[in-house]
Order: sequence, then structure tokens, then C-alpha cells
Amino acid sequence: MKFGKYFERQVIEEWKFFYVDYKKLKHIIKNDKDSSLFYKLINNELGKLNKFINLIQDYNNVQQNQICNFLVLNYMALFKSVKKHDKRLCKSTKIDFFKNIQKYPFYQYYLDIPRPFNDIKLIIFDKDGTLINHEKIFGKWLIKLV
Repeated sequence: MKFGKYFERQVIEEWKFFYVDYKKLKHIIKNDKDSSLFYKLINNELGKLNKFINLIQDYNNVQQNQICNFLVLNYMALFKSVKKHDKRLCKSTKIDFFKNIQKYPFYQYYLDIPRPFNDIKLIIFDKDGTLINHEKIFGKWLIKLV
């Protein structure tokens, strides 16, 4: 399933105005030539997430797992957008994005949420360049192997 469809299916109706506008981000990636609109929208969307966290903290009936799912889904939408933008324009701004996002209160809020780690049975690391530079680490070895 494509991420866009997954994203749409996961939206909690009551919070729909606070979700990242993933469709708009994708549209701008295709049509914005100088990246100014893209980064302006990214900052706008980050602001929405912060407003949401400021509002939701005042409500006692919201479950932590709902907030976690909301934040992870929105983070994924932003990160996927940045990756698509980088790919289209042959740039590499993922690290800048990650450094920037750490400054926002919603990010720290997410990190501070207690998590039950006893349910974790498996961790999978994805080595396609998302976590590590595959080419830098394995490039010479692969060339020798071939």
C-alpha cells in the first residue's frame, strides 16, 4: 500500500485539521522549482504539530498511544516528503531536517512519552541509506566482490 493511502486511512477524524497536508507537500514537490514553497510549507506543518501538542496536553481523556500514532504518522509524512524533495532535486537535506525537527516541542513531547519495551520482539534495521550510508560502508567491498 502506498504511504499516501495508508496516511489517509489512519487519520483520526477529530484531529484531521492538525495532520500534515501530505497531498499538498507532494504537489509542491512536483511543481516548485526553487524549493522556497516546499520549505515554507514544511515549517507551517511543523507549526501545526506544535499547536496540536499544546492543545492536546490539556485533555485528560486522550490516550498516549493515540498521540504516539498521530506524531509518528505525521513525522513519517514530513520525512517522506523531504526524501522525495531531495530525490527530485538531487539534494540531501534529510540531516538538516532532522536537526531542525529536534528543536520543536512536539518532538521532545514524543520522546518523553513512556513506552512499554517488554512487548518488543524484533527490531529491523533498514540499510538502504535511511539509517546509514550503504555505499560508503559497503561500496569498496561490493566492487571487489563483483
